[in-house]
Amino acid sequence: MNPRTAVSIDGDRFRINGSLTYDDAPADVRGRLYNVRAANGAFDDENPDTVERWVYPDTGTWDPDRNVAELCAAVPTWYEHGVRAIGVNLQGGRPVLNRHEGGTDPAATRQPWIVSAYTPTGELQSAWRNRVERLLHRTDEIGMVLILGMFYQGQDGHLADEDAVVSGVDAVLAWLDDLGATNVILEVNNECDTGYDHDILGPDRVHELIRRVRKADGPPVGTSFRGGAMPTDAVVDASDVIFLHGNGVDDPHRIRDMVETVHTGSTYRGQPIVFNEDDVAMLHDESDGYGFGIEPTHVTAATAAGASWGYYDKGTNDYESGFQSPPINWELSTPRKRAFFTHLAAVTAPRR
Repeated sequence: MNPRTAVSIDGDRFRINGSLTYDDAPADVRGRLYNVRAANGAFDDENPDTVERWVYPDTGTWDPDRNVAELCAAVPTWYEHGVRAIGVNLQGGRPVLNRHEGGTDPAATRQPWIVSAYTPTGELQSAWRNRVERLLHRTDEIGMVLILGMFYQGQDGHLADEDAVVSGVDAVLAWLDDLGATNVILEVNNECDTGYDHDILGPDRVHELIRRVRKADGPPVGTSFRGGAMPTDAVVDASDVIFLHGNGVDDPHRIRDMVETVHTGSTYRGQPIVFNEDDVAMLHDESDGYGFGIEPTHVTAATAAGASWGYYDKGTNDYESGFQSPPINWELSTPRKRAFFTHLAAVTAPRR
């Protein structure tokens, strides 16, 4: 890999290739990293009993390579609308609606699908590695950052034990180093406080893995907690990036308050704060622009408080809605998606 895009941190802001992101936008936008959650961008399911759930309507089959190819084709349009990072996970993201998201499928809790880049002992599987590399190359080509999540609740149990989890972290670091990738930020795991099989991925110990990444001089790193929850002092202290989730929060003032709570914490030292998952658009309809038609929006509230914001749209496995439930249409295929991208384009537009 001959990298073209390098992300770096300058206080509480981000630089890409040495320049603040959105460097011709208003002052509070400069240096932010607006992002879209594409957790299942490298998705595949090894369980033959569940893989049929994800078939494309036009072919009747699931195709992980098509999924990656279509995401790679879509991200230039995302970039044009102001997106500068996408979030992709090595153990995917829950591919069907939970009950609190309007779902009724009991499998959403059990997670019978097998969606993991790792062998039981923590090695990286080549097929997963190759799909993520396609996304790394594509985002690098157009000046975007990949927020790469390493572990996901309900899937970490496919690793045999804690040693395998540690080996998985080391394998990711060695792989990214061999590639020479410079457009990566690592998220150790998604919502560490949601019940992992391995204690080292839980809220009381996940800072150990964050420190392991930093000790190895890996990419910038952090981890996330569930929607509306605040990170522990130990996680804030260990992290290069403070990840927050706004899921279930339907008040932009609460988004602002979450950022201010981090700012006033005893271990905060000025790191950038990034919402990399917020389902506000799923809580609204066209009457208020899907949450983006009445100010302040979650995007502008986070920005004014000094944080970046990320769009999460679950979808319903219909190859039209959302960006997480396979088969996924990565285009701006619904009014909800278009409302976000239009809003972000306005927020990040140059000011003359």
